Order: sequence, then C-alpha cells, then structure tokens
Amino acid sequence: QEHRQLPQLLIGAVVLVAGLLALLLFLRERNQWLFLWMAIYLLAEGLLSFRVLDVIRYGLHFTAVQLYLQFVGAFQDISLWLLLLTLFGFSRERRWTVTLATLYLTAQVVDITVLSNWQHAGLGMQWTDAITTAIYTLTPLYILFIVGVGLARRKQMELWPVAIAAFLYGLWNSVYQISAQGRRFTHSTLAVHLAAWGIHVGSYTFSATFLLDTLLFVVLLVTVTRQQFLERRRQAQVEMEIKSAREVQQVLVPEDVPAIPGYSIASIYKPATELGGDFYQVIPLPDSGALVALGDVSGKGLKAAMVVSLIVGTLRTLVDYTQEPAEILRGLNRRLIGRTSGGFATCVVLRTEANGDAVLANAGHLAPYRDGQELPVGGSLPLGIVPDAEYDDLAFHLQENETIMFYTDGIVEARNSQGQLFGFDRVRELSGADSSAVQIVDAASAFGQEDDITVLTLTRLAASEPAHAATVSLTTQIATG
Repeated sequence: QEHRQLPQLLIGAVVLVAGLLALLLFLRERNQWLFLWMAIYLLAEGLLSFRVLDVIRYGLHFTAVQLYLQFVGAFQDISLWLLLLTLFGFSRERRWTVTLATLYLTAQVVDITVLSNWQHAGLGMQWTDAITTAIYTLTPLYILFIVGVGLARRKQMELWPVAIAAFLYGLWNSVYQISAQGRRFTHSTLAVHLAAWGIHVGSYTFSATFLLDTLLFVVLLVTVTRQQFLERRRQAQVEMEIKSAREVQQVLVPEDVPAIPGYSIASIYKPATELGGDFYQVIPLPDSGALVALGDVSGKGLKAAMVVSLIVGTLRTLVDYTQEPAEILRGLNRRLIGRTSGGFATCVVLRTEANGDAVLANAGHLAPYRDGQELPVGGSLPLGIVPDAEYDDLAFHLQENETIMFYTDGIVEARNSQGQLFGFDRVRELSGADSSAVQIVDAASAFGQEDDITVLTLTRLAASEPAHAATVSLTTQIATG
C-alpha cells in the first residue's frame, strides 16, 4: 500500500523544501515576518503530511507521538493565523491572536499531561480532558474569523483566492476535528465518512484533507510570491524617487561658489537621513557683497526635500529682482502659501557689503550668533503659514575679524544616550570660542545627532589680510542611510 502514498510523499517533500527556503529568506531579511510565519506553517505542514511519521510511531510511546502531533499541529494553526493576519494587513493587531494562541497551547499542555496519567484518571481528570479537548478543537475556527474580517476590511480581489482556500481548509478541518472528538459522546459516523471522501485516480487516493492542504499551500505560495514581487517593485520605485530627489538636492546645495572679497565663509551640511530638510545658499552680489540664506523645512524625507527645492529655486529668482532680505522673505512666504501641506519653513537671510555693512531679516529661525552673542532679531512667523506675514530688516556693521554663525535646530536638539540636549549654552560657548563650523558640527554629531545639522560661519577679514584669505568652503555630507 505504500506506493499509493507517493503523491503525498512528494507533496510533503516539496512543502518541507519550501518551508526551509522561507526560513532562509527570513534569516536574510529579519524584518520580513511574513517569511517566518510562512516557514513555520510549511515546515509543520510538511512534517504532519510526510509518511515518515509512521516509522516514528512504531518506535515511540503513544504519549510522545500524541505530544508531537498535537504541538506540531498547534504551531501549524498559529503560524497560519499570523500568516493570514499579515497578508490581510493586521500585522500590528495581534492581541487577540496572542491570547488565543496562549490558550490553545496551554490546553495542549494540560491535555497531554492528563493523557500521560490517564490510568489514574478520575472524574476530575476526565472533565479536564473534555474541556481542554473542546478548547483545542474549537480554537482553529479562528481562521474563519480572520478570513471574514480580512475580506471586509481589505476588499482586494487578489486576496480572494487565499481567502477562499483558507476558509475551505479551516471549515473542513474544524468540522472533521469536532465530529471526530464528539464521536465518543454522539456516536456519530460523520468523521468516518469525511475521512473516506476523496478522489481516486488509478491506484492513488487523494483525500479531501490532502487536496485542501495542497490547494492552500499552492495559493499561499502564489499570493506571498506575488505580494513580495509587488512590494519589491514598490521599494525599487521609492528608492529611485529618493535617488532622484537626492541628486536634485545635491545640485541645489551650493558646492562651487567664488570667493567673496573681504570675507571667509565656511559651512557644514549634515542631514540625518538620505533627504534633508535644511538648506542654505551663498550668492555673490555684483558689488562684491554676498547674500546668505539658511533655513529649515518642517518634516523629513521626500516631502521636505521637495519644499527645499521650491525654496532654493524661488530664492535664486528673487535675488535677480531684489537684494533686500525682508523683501526676499516676503516673496518666499507668498510662494510657499498652500504648497507645504500644512508644514512651514524657517529662514534667515543676510546681505553683506564689502565695507562690513550688513542687513539681516528673519522668518522664525534661530537667531545667529555674532562672536558668541545672539543678534537681536525680532520675532516673526515662519514661511508658509499666513500670506500677509511681515518681516523686518536689522541693519548693523560687521567689524573686522568678527564672525556671524548661522545654525539649524539640529544642533541644539542633538541628544545623548542619557536624554540630555546639546542645548543653547553649548552652542553659545562654541560660538564665542571661535570654533569652526566643522568643530561645532562634530561636537553636536558626537553628542548624538537626531535631526539635520547645518552650520554656516561668515567672518569679515581684516584689511591687512591678503586677497587669497577670502575663501568659501561649503561642505556637504549626504547621508547614506
């Protein structure tokens, strides 16, 4: 009769191999829990269907065999629940599943304990066996609940095949198990008839249970493969969009700016992720002066990067018509209204002349430091909030060897492992100690960077300094992940 089991042997072997492959995929991608649930389900299914268990049965005690079969079956059911929950998008809603799985396994443990001492069973143990048997017999009906709720919440046609296969599988096995366990009370022969149902092809017999198991295996394999293919294609598209956005951002971040006579300018731009929300521009003016703008867009990622692109493009266009900082901010604000999806941007703009005269306007950004002292900029709204926001100019004279330091809030919000913030006191101390932009950024990064960091320093050189002392050093450190 063994040759009649050849199809079951072959399918069991295929299922085991598929389970091992799913396990290897999970070990390679530990965040893909779908692979783990798939692996456990397939390995359990393969072990239960593989006829080598007949050999094990001959050499093991009944209790050991029952323990093996019940627990492998339990892990098969629980992993299938988790697999279906993940496919239907309930991966974060597992409270009921964990509770039910705990109850299921507990009932199995108690039942095996009772069976191992059945020769001493009294009325209490018999009732305990009846209760635990009812629990682990009825609990697998949970699969029907998952499928029903899953289809109601995610009405996607591609999930219907797995839903139908899982429903038929769960309904058949539940009816069979309930009728088999209830036979000793009702003396019903339904389980016998159900076990006899199947398809006969020549000398081979394919039971209904085997056919439904195989159907669910094939449908799950196709569904998971298809979903992973679509997910990887979506990831590839997102990565391509991010790559394109990074390329755009790198173009927008200034790299090669000619020297500004009488000034030494240095900056460090260090985004926390692939796409930063900080921005800055250094634009030489025709009268040997320069326009410096620095700011921060709320939010992160692609959305913030696109707003940065809009700001930089608008800024460079506005400079062709006006070099007044307050007027530039008003133009930027008008441009951003309705284009930030509820967000905003802070920005500070400075215009310097060759003789040290300077004008600064601020739109909700952190006040820059002038040799360790905050410039007295007035309060103002960030860009993109209200269309009629007003911004005021602050005129002052920058003395020789004086330095203005601009920075974004990623510096003060750097946080160490104890939860302490880098804070304004450390920024003020570094600014007053003539620290370079590199030293300030390194200090904040070492403390614990959590957000984009940008520092820009502008120093007016002494008249005695040689012409080559006027330099512009703009450094960008684009994050790799």
